[in-house]
Amino acid sequence: MQSMLFLTQKFKLLIPLFLIFIVLFFGLYSPLGSFIGTPKFWHDEAVPFDIARTFLETGVLDAGIAPGVAFAQHYMTHATGFTVTVPLAGFFYLFGIGVLQSRIYMLLWLCLAVFSAWLVMRSFFGKSFAFQGVLLMATFAPFYANGKTSTGEIPGFFFLLVSLWMLYQRNAYVSGGALAGLALVSKPSVYILLLPALFLEIITEERKKSLFPLIYFGLGILPILLFWIWLILPQPFIVSSWTQMIYFYQHAFNDVSLWSHLSKDFLTLFTHSTIIYTAFLFFIAFIAYQNIQSLQVKRLVRFSLLYFIFAFIYFLRSPGWLRYLVVAQMLFLLLTPFFLGEALKRMRIKLPRYSGVYIILLLLVLQSLNFFFFADIQSSLRSIHAAQYINERLQKNPESTVGIAFDAPVAAQISSLRKYQIASVGGEGVVFGEHPLSLPKDRLPTFFFGKVTSEEERRTLNDFYKEDSMLRGFFERRP
Repeated sequence: MQSMLFLTQKFKLLIPLFLIFIVLFFGLYSPLGSFIGTPKFWHDEAVPFDIARTFLETGVLDAGIAPGVAFAQHYMTHATGFTVTVPLAGFFYLFGIGVLQSRIYMLLWLCLAVFSAWLVMRSFFGKSFAFQGVLLMATFAPFYANGKTSTGEIPGFFFLLVSLWMLYQRNAYVSGGALAGLALVSKPSVYILLLPALFLEIITEERKKSLFPLIYFGLGILPILLFWIWLILPQPFIVSSWTQMIYFYQHAFNDVSLWSHLSKDFLTLFTHSTIIYTAFLFFIAFIAYQNIQSLQVKRLVRFSLLYFIFAFIYFLRSPGWLRYLVVAQMLFLLLTPFFLGEALKRMRIKLPRYSGVYIILLLLVLQSLNFFFFADIQSSLRSIHAAQYINERLQKNPESTVGIAFDAPVAAQISSLRKYQIASVGGEGVVFGEHPLSLPKDRLPTFFFGKVTSEEERRTLNDFYKEDSMLRGFFERRP
């Protein structure tokens, strides 16, 4: 009897272990042969990396802008929230600071997201549909393009999935609201859309009964939002702090109009394969929606459709950044096996047995081929090699410092106790930090790397520095 119980438990773990194996297989792949080279270490993950590093080294939760000094206007740099940066700082404390450590940390988040997706989807649809849906998500190229970088999309997705389970399977609105709040602060620009989508879904379902579920949801999410605001606003009780933050988020894309990108993105809708694929999944979901009998499933699908609509509008407002659609795409992929089954039922066409499974297999093959041969996931080790060289030069002189201008991926890999930096964030012309070459002459750093943006900075560079022969754009101060 005990051996039978052991075998039963073993086979229960077989599916999630296989799914995690798929994540590791896809996540460790790189055309460069380097795990840390794909995707390349880029600006949007360098800033939260820098925040985690500075928090560990100085105790201030923001990017370092001068030796031992962190940036003060936190709302400009916290595009990825404390749910990602604080645990990353803890990971650095245990295993050392580096791109390798951050990628391993994010690979753990990918595994956690897949495992939670399996458990949550199984509770809604059973093992077969859940397994197929999670496989679709785990072979989706943007899942890794966004998920391997230390940004908040995948951690937020984990919190979102658990939140939806609490809301729709347990009717636990306070807990569901708190988890939705954690998702929101993980990547505010993406998950802020949870608020209107969940608000409309709860109102649609509960309007004839009571408003208490909406109140309970608000009681759950409010403490998380208040804590987040306390972190990102330097003076939350001063009106000017709020007006500055609101202005910054209103001009995040440096646009004169909310719809300034519409003409360009409208053409993209008919040409980009990812948009076409997402539209196909949305079409299947729309067909299947009317045929759903289960209340819990219907609410989950209704939320997914609402969230996609809001995400799509935000995508139109952006400069064509597909990452604003990635959460909706992952939700649709998880639901596609169920959608497909319901859509085939509604079509009332006699099809071969297991037609839905064959279609899923075809999608899995197409997604896998796209990931390994056609996906636009940029690979590079440039910033990593540059930072390694700069750190080697800094180690030779314990008193030396380096100034880095507009190269956040390199700056993030330098100790916050040894660097000056300036970097762009948000719309054009919005920066944090001060250009190292504009400092007083007695405070100029030992080394300089990056861009020169004015004639005065160019004169300072020519008068006080000589270029290093081993690294282009790297300068050492003359004796």
